[in-house]
Amino acid sequence: MLPAASISDINDHFKSSRYSGEKRIVGIMLARYTIAESRDMVKQHFDYWNYFSEERYHIFWLGYGAYALPGEPGQIMVEGVSCMPRVFFDNKIFIEGVNEITKSANIKYKDSIGILLCNFYANSLHLGESVYIEIETLIKEHGKEFRKYMNDLIADCKKHNDISEIKLKYKIKPHMIELKKKAKPLDIIGKIAKK
Repeated sequence: MLPAASISDINDHFKSSRYSGEKRIVGIMLARYTIAESRDMVKQHFDYWNYFSEERYHIFWLGYGAYALPGEPGQIMVEGVSCMPRVFFDNKIFIEGVNEITKSANIKYKDSIGILLCNFYANSLHLGESVYIEIETLIKEHGKEFRKYMNDLIADCKKHNDISEIKLKYKIKPHMIELKKKAKPLDIIGKIAKK
């Protein structure tokens, strides 16, 4: 779990010889910090997901950076992150990244919280090989189920090297799901995948 202001920052992170030749799944969180639900999610989950995801799987937070540029308007200091000394959010860089993702990954971003899972290999992100998961509904209405869902997603991404190995399991559209109070997200996902 790392802040990464832009898509090029993510690619730069993986260009080190440490990751050279690796194939893995990478997560890119789309959570505009100026939305209350995003701020709450950062406070509640950023540090935990950072430690839980470990080295095998990274979730990058688009528009979030590890340092602020002096005098840049529109940068907001992020509160509630203890695993890094200073994290900021830049709305302009976030929007530029969203535009790049929507073009390359062919998704329709609706300004709701979501995560893009994509392949990384040949020292580059492959945004066209991805699945986008809107998670805002799960966050708002199903806190415990959302936390379990994200734990399962992170565990699966650590185990697999290619998005095609888990794509069906996580390709959901929350507005199509009628969650019942006792329903488990993975049961619901299984029902959707069979359709």
